[in-house]
Amino acid sequence: MKTLPQNLIYLVTILLLISFNLRAQTPGQTCQITGFNGFPTTGVYNCDGECDLGGFLGYVDLSSCGSCTDPNALNFDEDANIDDGSCQYWGDECTYTYEVTQPFGPTTLVTANGYLSCNGQCTGSYDNSCAGCTDPYAFNYNEDIAIDDGSCIEIVYGCTDPDAHNYNSAANTDDDSCIAPLPGTACSYEYIELVPGSQQINYDSPQCDGLPQYGDFFYGYYCRPLVESTVIAYGNYNCNGICISDYFQLYGDGNCNNELNCVFTGYDAGDCSPFGCTDTSAENYNPYANTDDGSCSYWQELYNNLQIDFDNITPEDGISQADVDAIQAVLESANEAYDAATANITDLEVQLAIAMANQEDGVSQADVDAVATELAATQTAAAVAAAAAAAELASVENELMIAQDDIIMYHVMWTQAQAEATAAADAAASAATELASVENELMMAQNDAMMYHDMYEETLINCQTSIGFTYSDYYLSLPQGWSIFGYTCYEAADVISSLSEIQDQIEIVKDDWGMAYIPDWGFNAIGEFSYGKGYQIKLFNDVNGFQFCPQIITD
Repeated sequence: MKTLPQNLIYLVTILLLISFNLRAQTPGQTCQITGFNGFPTTGVYNCDGECDLGGFLGYVDLSSCGSCTDPNALNFDEDANIDDGSCQYWGDECTYTYEVTQPFGPTTLVTANGYLSCNGQCTGSYDNSCAGCTDPYAFNYNEDIAIDDGSCIEIVYGCTDPDAHNYNSAANTDDDSCIAPLPGTACSYEYIELVPGSQQINYDSPQCDGLPQYGDFFYGYYCRPLVESTVIAYGNYNCNGICISDYFQLYGDGNCNNELNCVFTGYDAGDCSPFGCTDTSAENYNPYANTDDGSCSYWQELYNNLQIDFDNITPEDGISQADVDAIQAVLESANEAYDAATANITDLEVQLAIAMANQEDGVSQADVDAVATELAATQTAAAVAAAAAAAELASVENELMIAQDDIIMYHVMWTQAQAEATAAADAAASAATELASVENELMMAQNDAMMYHDMYEETLINCQTSIGFTYSDYYLSLPQGWSIFGYTCYEAADVISSLSEIQDQIEIVKDDWGMAYIPDWGFNAIGEFSYGKGYQIKLFNDVNGFQFCPQIITD
């Protein structure tokens, strides 16, 4: 068994209520009643809402039905069915009488012009105690006031603490956005101090124990008991936002609380400010910073920079293995030359020893000196070559070690970036899977909505045929400035598209939660209009002939 959609049930209920209201038992309206002869006849509703024949004369007295039906009036009659124009309002002009007694004469009544007070009395003074701001979204809204006197003040959110760093003098409603004052900012505070009072007590009294002595021998000695006195002191805010005058407590050893993300430089309080990265999506987001200093960094940016640096590492731009081999060859050649020179030196030393032992063999001192000179030169050249080769080798080994360290560091960074990229890809894949699931559910919901919409249209047509109602245009007339309207369309509608026809005349629209639509800013916090809800609107000019949707009119 199929059940009717909920919105169709609402529709039928509303139609029945409309039909009932159209048949309201208004005094003076005709009605059907059983006559004296027992047959149905026509009568009229009396002041009590009863169908009345009017007795034998056929007359129904309706004079007592009329009264004031305006709830805002001072003489509002909740039992009245017909408004007779007798409503009275606060501030209306009126006349009143008062007695005047003449000296040695009679007392006379004098009539004077006055105003209706809040309690409905006519007085000579203008009583405005019952008037005030009736706008529930205003700063000075008074729920006990029924009459608006134009005194409403708009709510301005901000920091209302005069000692805060971001104090807003224009704000009248605190939004918990206050930031502690910067260290070193001048301030003042009050404290209680005991000081001698004006009362004088004989110094022999126990109350004077430990107190200073005043007076003299001739007039007597006395004391002045201590009393509390409020003292205003001037100082500066410390790193914890406390106003103090002690210089050492203010600056201490020069370091602020780390939670403020600042450090003093010597005793210059101006260098201490909570700067840092304020972007919550950054890797180095600082929750204690209140001023962004452009230092935010992001893992994707770091990854891209690392990739660029890694791609720029090529063997041709550094010390390659070929360079190392070439230097090694030079070193080996120098070692071979050194070995040859050493062998030559050894041979020369042997020849010198033989010559020294056999000087008569024709080897003169000049020959010996020449050999010694050649030996010294050979030793010097070999030592210089060996030292240069050793220095070159040490330099090459050092540069090679630095290059190897750089390669290891970049490899570690590359591995970390790959791991982060893999994690990001996994998160993206998971999000894509979740999105696909949501899209599938959304598609199913849309299909269900279309099915129920078709059922609703079909049932609505059947109801229209059976009950008998039609649609008729119902236009709104909205005045310049503030006014209130109700949204009576059964289907919710987007605020921007619904008001597109008159958006150039709209300054602001607000719902019962204070959410606003401001066309000039392209801002829409309301979202959609909902059936049966009321909204506030402020217009630049009068708007007439505007409607959201046709209204249902019963036959």
